[in-house]
Amino acid sequence: MEREIDFSGRCYRCFRQKEPGERACADCGFTNEEYAPGPGCLVPTTPLRGKYIVGAAVGIGGFAVTYAAYDTNLKKRVAVKELFVRRMCSRAADGRTVTVAPESQELFAKIRSKFRREAEILVQLEDSVGNGIVRARDCFEENDTAYIVMDYIDGVTLKERANGGMPFKQAVSLLSPVVATLEKIHADGYLHLDVSPDNIIIMPDGGAKLLDFGGAKSIGGTGDEPNVSYKKGYAPPEQYRADGESAECTDVYGLAATVYYCLTGKKPADCMERLAGVEVPPPSKCGARLPKAADKAVMKGLALEKWERCRTVAEFWSELGADKVEAKAMKSENKKKKGIPAGIAALIVLLVTAAAAAAVYFYPFDGIKEALGWGKSAESSSDGKDGKGESGKDGKGGGSEADASGKGEDGGSSSGEGGSKDSDAEPVVGETIAMDPGTYIFENAADRDLIMGIDSGFGDTGARLCLKDYEDRNCNRVFVTPEEDGGFYTLRAAHTDSLIEAASQDTGAELGQYLESFGLGTDRWAFVYCGHDDKKDMDAVVIRNAAGTVIAPEGGKSKAGAALVLAEEDENDDSQVWYVRWSEKDGEPDTPVRSEGDLVEGIDGTYNFVSALDGKVSACISGDQDYHEEATMVVYSAQWLTAEDDAFAFRLEATGSESRYRIFPMYEEAKGKCLEYDPEDDCFVLRKEGDSKNQLFRVVYAGYNTYLLQAYDERLLCFEAEDGNAAEGEVIRAQAYDEVEDSRLVKWMLQTVG
Repeated sequence: MEREIDFSGRCYRCFRQKEPGERACADCGFTNEEYAPGPGCLVPTTPLRGKYIVGAAVGIGGFAVTYAAYDTNLKKRVAVKELFVRRMCSRAADGRTVTVAPESQELFAKIRSKFRREAEILVQLEDSVGNGIVRARDCFEENDTAYIVMDYIDGVTLKERANGGMPFKQAVSLLSPVVATLEKIHADGYLHLDVSPDNIIIMPDGGAKLLDFGGAKSIGGTGDEPNVSYKKGYAPPEQYRADGESAECTDVYGLAATVYYCLTGKKPADCMERLAGVEVPPPSKCGARLPKAADKAVMKGLALEKWERCRTVAEFWSELGADKVEAKAMKSENKKKKGIPAGIAALIVLLVTAAAAAAVYFYPFDGIKEALGWGKSAESSSDGKDGKGESGKDGKGGGSEADASGKGEDGGSSSGEGGSKDSDAEPVVGETIAMDPGTYIFENAADRDLIMGIDSGFGDTGARLCLKDYEDRNCNRVFVTPEEDGGFYTLRAAHTDSLIEAASQDTGAELGQYLESFGLGTDRWAFVYCGHDDKKDMDAVVIRNAAGTVIAPEGGKSKAGAALVLAEEDENDDSQVWYVRWSEKDGEPDTPVRSEGDLVEGIDGTYNFVSALDGKVSACISGDQDYHEEATMVVYSAQWLTAEDDAFAFRLEATGSESRYRIFPMYEEAKGKCLEYDPEDDCFVLRKEGDSKNQLFRVVYAGYNTYLLQAYDERLLCFEAEDGNAAEGEVIRAQAYDEVEDSRLVKWMLQTVG
């Protein structure tokens, strides 16, 4: 049956039929020609059970490989999980059959039985747990191993989402459905025994699924089956012991460790290390901001002795204070959804209409009335003297960048400045206005020298929004894009195309940049007109979201570095008002928006390689022969380097071959030499330019303004870190992406030199 469909032209990840000549899939960005199956993996188009066609491997672990696959009967993509225990399995010459050494066959048979048990547990839990777990569709044995077929789910792991840590309320929001799932699993008489951030998938709609039931067993089971796996840092001591008796509190430990990772960006020390004396500091000592009771609850959940932990996940969740956070969020949501009686609504309309008319004269932002020119009637002239004259042909002042006056080259007003698309009528103070799609800078009315921007300038998810000194840089420029239901817009950071939103609806919640929406209404914005600055030809607005709160500096303090948060609207607070400056650059496109995994071309030039670990760690060349026989690539803590720091500067030169570059260090002694990957020592050294393929590198977009630097064999530049910091002089080595525990160690920002 697998022969009925030609898979040679289909994408190996999403199985879309590609157009002739199309390399990277237009839907998911995957390129078949660049995919190399990992050691022991099945090759794409391998048929299974006469109806499944294997695609690319999407997850490789020590005990199993998960593939994207195509069900030729149902005509849909599925996920196929293959049992392949790497320490005891190999692949036969036919590329399919799994072989096991004779001394391991008895143990492998037990593991295979337990692997099939995973599918049985998923089926048994399906009715009670529902969407909290992935659905198993088939289970069979073939190629001398076993397979489970499941629904294919799109999303990101909690480990990826929480990279670097996240606010307490956001962690509660993301983990809440997981806790509900665990409670149902326990109620059905099972333990999961592998709760960890990489076994939790966050769905695009904000939901979550708990994965990998390979270690699951019945509560009160005999424990005579082999313990297939446990994760260091997330498993308590009883999982390491042959006679250890697991209980619900065993999953409490995994859940507490997962909360710890979400809050701190680090997993706790392994329980065996802790038994030997290694301490785990409370989240509050690692920079996390959370209530004292929650801090204590996390540490209680991580107790090495079972009797010291909470007995159930519900008890742990309550002691964490999560139920209070959820109740507050629900109350806020219900309050916003609560309807207004028709009679009162009519009265409000009358009052608002009257107030809006009066507001042209009396809107009480005392500090900015004069600058706004309020006091004019709604019929003020449109002859161009008040900045509302005819705009350029494209509605953007001829497309030129607006200067301080907001004028384009032809003297017409950049329509983005006024915001209103109707140039014949003055907007009414207090009413929402339409905005032209494009790029803007938002000046704070309390201090016109301070503007809205991303704190670090890096692309990390969760990077906060704050007031910044005036600079026309990408990290201070904002895309405004209309939504289909008129009146609302999305705001996106121009340098990453990530959403500007808050992780909760609570007033005081910090705004940041995020790849995906939290679905709370905190990513949908309306622009409420406050008036017009005639002198600079710029509109002023309050930026209000669908949840009813506005963007304002924390505490109403207009100072550089102040976090931007959600605030209750206050008409007397001019720090809540923003001047709108059109910032589209003349003939210059915005920073390209790429998809993760895209190859990057056209970046010839000189750069510093700054690690995404914390923005302070940079790549450098060490020529100290006391430590390295050859000049070797290492890391040092150095930031915002200049052309004089030549040991940290690297020139990328395109070779014109397969999107590959040579990388030349810029210091004097390096003339005629370039970086080369040394596979013998798995590091990067300086050698004379030649024909070696190991001197060819690719640049791969990794998301959030960061990149992967990839050697010819697809291994990545990576270094070790101690306690979240780089060790000075640590050699940069080559590792496969799935071997790296902390993805920040392989992600680099390319900072232009000069």
